[in-house]
Amino acid sequence: MNYSETIASLTQASAFDLYRMRAAIDRVLVQPGWMAAVQSRLHIGQVIDYFDAQANRSERGQLLELRRKQALVLDLTTQKR
Repeated sequence: MNYSETIASLTQASAFDLYRMRAAIDRVLVQPGWMAAVQSRLHIGQVIDYFDAQANRSERGQLLELRRKQALVLDLTTQKR
């Protein structure tokens, strides 16, 4: 997937189209099979790269806890959870 092309397309989309896209993405993210596939590749203590939405960048962290839909991660740079 070309992220730059996707972002360029989204800037041209209507509010309705953006809402429909968000709803479709949300449905995929909560599918049990998808979540199980992701969780099967993770283990407590593993060092991972994750996306920090507030900073809008990739960060390095250590996986502390797996929850049903989320993970608790210790940011290795700031030591924040």
